[in-house]
Amino acid sequence: MIYRLCIRLLASIKGDLVYKYAYLWVYSFCKLCSFSPIKLSIPLSRVKVMGLSFPNPLGLAAGFDREGKLLRYSQALGFGFVEIGTINLDSQKELNCHAIEIIRNLKKAARPYQETNRIQKWGINLGSLRNTLDEQTVADYIKGMKLFWEYADYFVINLSRPESPVRQLNSDMEELNSFLDSIKHQQSKFILYSDKHIPIVVKIAIN
Repeated sequence: MIYRLCIRLLASIKGDLVYKYAYLWVYSFCKLCSFSPIKLSIPLSRVKVMGLSFPNPLGLAAGFDREGKLLRYSQALGFGFVEIGTINLDSQKELNCHAIEIIRNLKKAARPYQETNRIQKWGINLGSLRNTLDEQTVADYIKGMKLFWEYADYFVINLSRPESPVRQLNSDMEELNSFLDSIKHQQSKFILYSDKHIPIVVKIAIN
């Protein structure tokens, strides 16, 4: 009954306010769950994708919890996976406040699982503010992979930024292939160095 009421209230809100209210309600519920003596177990309906075993196919997409503030509580909500971001990095600049906050939240969320296995999967959605697929853009994504490799179960290379030429797929497909080859090459290096395989998916909007 409460769930239906919340859905009706959210449906009646117009514009960007619906996102803010939804996040506030979810955050409040997660906080309340953290004080409950009864720890909810995550619903199991296992799905294997990309070599990863997801506890269930229900996930929280990137954009809702951009900084990972809900990570410590989202498993109690039943989410089998959560994507953090999009995180836009510039390899030529120092880390921005957004990235630093995400690292802090990931560390807090990972702490309870140091002695137990975490079954919820974490995706890191990486972006770049450049409108090209050159070596500098590759460096931006590689910086993100290196920075979040310790925490990620999979990476999303997000090429769907609004108003970017890359979003329209107008760039040369040979250039796109070269870009992805560079990302895959660096992924192989990270896997060899860390002995940890992290799959990569690419997000491209087709209009």
